Amino acid sequence: MNNIEKSNSNTPGTSLALRLEIGDSIITPSVEQKFLDNKKYYYGSLTGGDFFKYIDGIDAKDSKINLATLLKNFDVELEESLAEIVDFDISELDFGWYPEDEAGWLHISTAYLSVTLLSVKKSTTETSSNSVSDKRHTLLSIASTYEQDLTEIMPLVDAKSLPTMQLKNASIIYASSNFDQSIKLEEYLPEKIRGGLSAKSNPGFSIAVEVDLDDMTIPLVLPLQRSTAKSKALADAKISAAENPLDGSDDTPKSSNTSASVGRSLGPITVNGLGLAYQDGELILGMDGALNLANFQMYLLDMNLKLNVKALMSGDLDGLSFDLSGLYLDLQTSGFSLSGGFLRKTIDDGHGASRDEYLGQLSLKTKALSLTALGIYSQLDNGDQSLFAYLALNMPIGGDPAFFVEGLALGFGYNRDVLVPPVNEVNEFPLVTALGGDPIGDSGVDDSKSLAIVRKRFDALSKYLPAVSGQYLVCAGIHFNTYKQVESTAVLMVEFGQNLGIHLVGISDMRLPMAVDNPVIAIEMAYRMSFDMAEGVVSLQAQLTDNSYVLSRRCRLTGGFAFSSWFNGEHKGDFVVSMGGYHPDFYVPDHYPSVPRLGISWQVSDSIYFKGEMYAALTPIAIMAGAGVSANLSCGRVKAWFNADMNFIIYWQPFHYQAHFGVAIGAEVTLGWGWLSKTFRAELSAKLDVYGPDFSGEAEVHWIIFSFSFDFGSRSNKAVEAITWRKFETEQIPPIDKQLDASITKGVREESKAWSLIDPDIFELKVSSIIPLNNISLNGNNHFDNAKAVNIAPMGGVKISQEDWEIDVEVTGSGASSFVISPENKRYPKAVWGKDLVAKISEKGTTVDLLSGLVITPELTAPPGFTEALNASDFSFSDLEESDANWQWGEAIKGDFCHDATKNSEKIKNTLTTQAVKDQRKKVVDFFDLDCQPTVNLMKNDLESAFIGTPLTQSAAL
Repeated sequence: MNNIEKSNSNTPGTSLALRLEIGDSIITPSVEQKFLDNKKYYYGSLTGGDFFKYIDGIDAKDSKINLATLLKNFDVELEESLAEIVDFDISELDFGWYPEDEAGWLHISTAYLSVTLLSVKKSTTETSSNSVSDKRHTLLSIASTYEQDLTEIMPLVDAKSLPTMQLKNASIIYASSNFDQSIKLEEYLPEKIRGGLSAKSNPGFSIAVEVDLDDMTIPLVLPLQRSTAKSKALADAKISAAENPLDGSDDTPKSSNTSASVGRSLGPITVNGLGLAYQDGELILGMDGALNLANFQMYLLDMNLKLNVKALMSGDLDGLSFDLSGLYLDLQTSGFSLSGGFLRKTIDDGHGASRDEYLGQLSLKTKALSLTALGIYSQLDNGDQSLFAYLALNMPIGGDPAFFVEGLALGFGYNRDVLVPPVNEVNEFPLVTALGGDPIGDSGVDDSKSLAIVRKRFDALSKYLPAVSGQYLVCAGIHFNTYKQVESTAVLMVEFGQNLGIHLVGISDMRLPMAVDNPVIAIEMAYRMSFDMAEGVVSLQAQLTDNSYVLSRRCRLTGGFAFSSWFNGEHKGDFVVSMGGYHPDFYVPDHYPSVPRLGISWQVSDSIYFKGEMYAALTPIAIMAGAGVSANLSCGRVKAWFNADMNFIIYWQPFHYQAHFGVAIGAEVTLGWGWLSKTFRAELSAKLDVYGPDFSGEAEVHWIIFSFSFDFGSRSNKAVEAITWRKFETEQIPPIDKQLDASITKGVREESKAWSLIDPDIFELKVSSIIPLNNISLNGNNHFDNAKAVNIAPMGGVKISQEDWEIDVEVTGSGASSFVISPENKRYPKAVWGKDLVAKISEKGTTVDLLSGLVITPELTAPPGFTEALNASDFSFSDLEESDANWQWGEAIKGDFCHDATKNSEKIKNTLTTQAVKDQRKKVVDFFDLDCQPTVNLMKNDLESAFIGTPLTQSAAL
């Protein structure tokens, strides 16, 4: 709507003939002059005849115009699924035009739909091109007049007992990019057509609905992220806010979501939250709520109302569907409680496909015991069934006071894997929490926060116990106390199948004194131990949880310990030991565990804060340690502080150390008030850097009126000197007979001290070197010319020549060419085998990947169990020579034989000519594909010539 010209008088209320441009088409309808808030505008309407008469390309059928075609004239390009909503014909529309502002609107109303389009001219400073979209601000609303009564879908509740609950004003809103949010819509749009339009609308497309809950109206606006990617399925509509930023560069809205917290009681129903999502042309209203009946509560998890947007906009109620992802039931009585539920989750396999997974948990508690059961079931894409079941019993079982058992658990998984949680999440691991008691809590679910815990536990089950075909899991747990002072829970898990792993996770809790709400000392430590063949790592971690404190809950204890050693895979040869973390300048590799500082954090009062911490770590580069303490006082206008820290590091070779010490004490006071106030600040600080050997260093002192520094020791010792080869060889190179380790890792059938009997098809020999290699040769020929160079860091990074450190493999015998040699690498400490004399802790990497050995295997031939083709000529007839060395007389056959030569001959002759024998001989001839007819007539007629002695027959039938 670019221009409108009058051709008659300006008398209000009179009919005017105007010239109206819509895209490339021109219409001259009759209009009426009106006023809105003292702003003059022209109002009119267009009928089907006008469309056919004036607009090119409009089908004359029924004298109607397609709404989607009309919107394209205003450069409103709808994504395919949204364009279908307005893909219908209209026979009439209303419009308004404000000549002074060059602003106009169109309005179309049907039985189920209300469409409003506002177009306002941009100022000259806003326009950068001649396109319609760049010259005008455009705002579009496609609203449904349909309202859905939500009380009708509430389970187990009489709808008449509930207040108003309805979904209304569902609309699609479009705002052009950089839409001027200062535009006042009420100055242009009459109230009856304004609907849910807002100048604050996000650029691009949004979907908006309103939900009435009694006297509360909750608006939900959902920006649609635009991407050329295909819309992905949402796990559910209850996601905690619109996390997807708007990107208007493409054309296809992706799945998006938004939500609102409610916390409103409506009779027996409590609505905790509402969520709105858009997915593949469907609008999804999600609701979390509960039904409360005396001591019984039923919680609805992800109750979704799904509406097909196209059907909704056309008034087709068949597009409405209801979905409930899960239920949770809670019954609390005196001395007895029962709680449990199930949840259906949609799991994305990461390859564009998804599947449903069903999770359940049930807890029964009496005064004497409690039972907790967990379960998961799903069907994999390949058709395999996957399940996990876990049962925990908590009751006094007995034992020594030092190890008094209070609970046991057992579980198994079929086509299930386990992802061991990080140590800081062990106290939320479902298998641990279930064994420690009710997985929800001793008091059941009583608010939205507890309901969030329910959902979190379900999510944790699915997260930590994923379905994996061919992987199996068994687990066992125990809950015990030590002298009733320390409560401990431990769960052992063994996974096998595709991967072997042994894991132990648990938590220990000590409170002094016990059984009080506010103990003086509370220490809770989580731990995890893991042996994982797939990752090639052995690890042990322990960490204090947030529930650890001393004297007061405001005096928190922190800290952790970690040990990891990698024996296979990408990080083979690397290791780390840490208590409390690492040096501040240390570049922590991604695969190293994160370890919090050992320390104490104490908010003594609102004005006094104290903190102390320390750490120590052992890495392939160096040993590091440090500590720090700080105290702060803030009393209104007076502030004071004290800070001290130290960081110490020792490098391996050449041996040297560095240390930094710092201390600062200061105060600040503000005198006066307002513009007459002035702040006075004073601080005394000192720092000391030492290095060696020999012991040397630098010191600095700073005060408000002076500062000075000085050195001590031999300053030249700050530079590290490289060591000689002889020293390096003595300290780092083992004797030659201990440098290599060779072992047969596969194919051993039998062995003794002197020999090994091996299977030649699966034989594998591994040769590993303690020191890195730079070449492997086979029978004198270089086999790996591309091996990485080996450097000796303590000698200044000197490079070893290719011929110096190599393994020469010599294969002798007829099978010398039937073996394959494969290289093996592992990671060596960069401080010993790196290029730099001193490895910098601030640089990435603590190790270097170097050639460490080789694997010898037989060349791939026929697989085991396969028989090579045989030459039939090898089985052709040939005379037997008695003198042949391969034929020897054996011992006489024992048994009851007939010694009558005549009877024996007759029995043999008769046997040779039976039909069964003839058929068997024919099969042998056919197998070797011989062109002959087998006959034994010659033998039958001259039997004596076929034997070199008197034949014997058994007394029984031959």
